[in-house]
Amino acid sequence: MQERYWDSFAKRIDETVAAELKNTHPPLGRIALHITSRCNFRCDYCNEYHNGCTLPKELFAKIVQEYSQIGGGILHITGGEPTMVSWLDEAIQNRPENVTINLNSNCFKLLNKETYKFIDRIKVSLDTYKEQYFDSIVHHEGAFKRIVINLWQLENYDKARDTSITYTLTKENYQDTPTFLAWCYNTLPSLYAIFFSVYKGSNKRFLFTEEDQELFWGQIAPAMKRMFEINNDKESLWLFEQSYNAKTLSSSCKYPENLNGLCYISKSELTIDEQGRVWRCSHLFRDKLPPSFFNIRDTTLEEIHHSLDQQLYPQCLTGCNLKLVRFNQEVQAKINRVFEKNK
Repeated sequence: MQERYWDSFAKRIDETVAAELKNTHPPLGRIALHITSRCNFRCDYCNEYHNGCTLPKELFAKIVQEYSQIGGGILHITGGEPTMVSWLDEAIQNRPENVTINLNSNCFKLLNKETYKFIDRIKVSLDTYKEQYFDSIVHHEGAFKRIVINLWQLENYDKARDTSITYTLTKENYQDTPTFLAWCYNTLPSLYAIFFSVYKGSNKRFLFTEEDQELFWGQIAPAMKRMFEINNDKESLWLFEQSYNAKTLSSSCKYPENLNGLCYISKSELTIDEQGRVWRCSHLFRDKLPPSFFNIRDTTLEEIHHSLDQQLYPQCLTGCNLKLVRFNQEVQAKINRVFEKNK
């Protein structure tokens, strides 16, 4: 199995530093491909637009072929809900060997059993252990029970892979997080990690107040860490510690560190949507900021990779991820050390 994305950050930092010192580009290590905006759920907290658009099969093949030709890497297929794309099984099974498939899914619908032999990682969205609450928030009766059954089914398939849960923290569910962790360890013991994202929309129903933030850091976060440690879950503990600090839960979360450098992470990954439009990162896509002027329909992946700059935007103060901020800081620090040494 290929090295996990976050585990390869040290290697990617070194690749980026070496490329910068040679005035060239690091390998394109990851493409987040939003293959469709269609979804079988209508989650109340979702920030996606549902226009029913799906990437043409021929354009998917073009992206995969060109990615393979320039060295390949991780192709992270997401949406919308990718399992609603009728030709996805065939496309995944025919991918080149140097293109590693990761899949985001709500797991309400499974792909063909054979297809999972070609998928290295699956990230499943699940935001509660409460069946009725989950069904109501995604507006689909019976969804929770079916997802759990499908997760058990994946565990029985004959290929070892990384399956993780992504839990979106909101005002409504954050106090349930320690109990959710206990439920995961008992119900889904084969998970390799549990990720946590934070609701960043504008619906006050889900936004953290200052009181919520104080309660989270004073009581909930310590309880979560105890659950990680009791269950020897080093992956989730590391991800939590690397991703969160006191300001993360705020809807106006600020990363002033982004004002002091360039976004090096954007030189080794791209985001492409179902219309072929290209973003420098998935956070800019998530926040519905304008894409770059590139569209994969009109040019090659290599040209896009070599042409995008490292520009930062004012919105990068709020939309970024603490892990990515640290990535950029480490790259800049290593470059500075080389310059200092060569003076």
